[in-house]
Amino acid sequence: MSVPKVNKTNFGAVRFNSDADDNNFKSEGDFTMYEDRTLTCKDCGAEFTFTAGEQEFYAEKGLQNEPQRCKECREAKRQLFNQQRKMFTTVCAQCGAEAVVPFKPKNDKPVLCSECFAASKQ
Repeated sequence: MSVPKVNKTNFGAVRFNSDADDNNFKSEGDFTMYEDRTLTCKDCGAEFTFTAGEQEFYAEKGLQNEPQRCKECREAKRQLFNQQRKMFTTVCAQCGAEAVVPFKPKNDKPVLCSECFAASKQ
């Protein structure tokens, strides 16, 4: 069985019978394992570690680009996005209470407040 060679843009969890020419991999017999890599955050310029476990996770999920931001900058960007998200006020179709939702309600579909929504999931 042959697995495609892994490079910086084509991550893979393990590669078989391959050349150990990429400096971010370490050859162990018939397969290659990931090594921790130090990257630089594009926002703050700080160095952060892209661990072997994170690289394997990226490969399992089919993600081809390595992270460009450190954990702190990723969290700050996510919080900023959530703060800028437009929220809409409507009336809960079940209890009649005011509900705030992150989408524009349509008249043809009922909208539930968070309490009623959680109860409906159980």
